[in-house]
Amino acid sequence: MELNCKMMPMEFGRPPTNIKKYYTTLKAEDWYNWTVLYSLPLFQEHLSKRHINGWAKFVKATQLCLEPVISKEELDEIKTLFISFIN
Repeated sequence: MELNCKMMPMEFGRPPTNIKKYYTTLKAEDWYNWTVLYSLPLFQEHLSKRHINGWAKFVKATQLCLEPVISKEELDEIKTLFISFIN
């Protein structure tokens, strides 16, 4: 992860907290940022395509869950994404 953080463009801002070292101290915003912004690019070299696709569904569902307002259609999509992630 440290190597990946060093390679991240400066436009991304400060690198994410080292999740392996500091997971017990992360706040909700840190977990959101790590899951939604950083996890997919960081996992690309470590997971199979199948697992990356599954994780992408989890990330998308998480993004939708954290919207201030969720429509019925979005709720259905969230359900579908989480079920697909589990399977």
